[in-house]
Amino acid sequence: MAGVVPILLFIPFATALARRLGKRELGIAGTAVATVAGVALFLLDTDSPYLFMLGYAVFMLGVAGFESLIWAVVTDVIDFHEVRTGERNDGTVYGMYSWARKLGQALAGGLSGWALGWIGYESTRGGGARQSAAVLDGIYALSTLVPALLLGLAGLILALWYSLSRRRVEENVALLEERRGVGSMSV
Repeated sequence: MAGVVPILLFIPFATALARRLGKRELGIAGTAVATVAGVALFLLDTDSPYLFMLGYAVFMLGVAGFESLIWAVVTDVIDFHEVRTGERNDGTVYGMYSWARKLGQALAGGLSGWALGWIGYESTRGGGARQSAAVLDGIYALSTLVPALLLGLAGLILALWYSLSRRRVEENVALLEERRGVGSMSV
């Protein structure tokens, strides 16, 4: 619940925030919040479930800022492609995105198990295996620091490489409206 509730509370505001700030900018802010919260949780190294749930809720609020608008960002990419090439290739772009997302999810699932092996996690069929302090510290790092650093990397990619800022998206929409002779498309 500590992870789901912040996302559910954020979703009703996502569109308004994206219109005001821009999807790219909201994604950068979200990844920054998640990165800070994850690193803070790692550094706190807390045993308190309440403090951990609070930090995790803030972390997931940041994730919501990035994840809740991802499909709308795909639409911006399709528009950008049309502006550049004159062709609208919705199916190709959505297909590539869907394939990349599925590949990423499959790798993430495998990496979760492999990472537990790398930190020395011991599993037994009947249960009851005792984990060393180093393994427990590794699990804590895998659930706080690693996601924080990966989201920080995603934020840097958005900030430094992804060029579809709010202003650029608005320019693309206006250009496509002009080309199509349409009155007003939503951003």
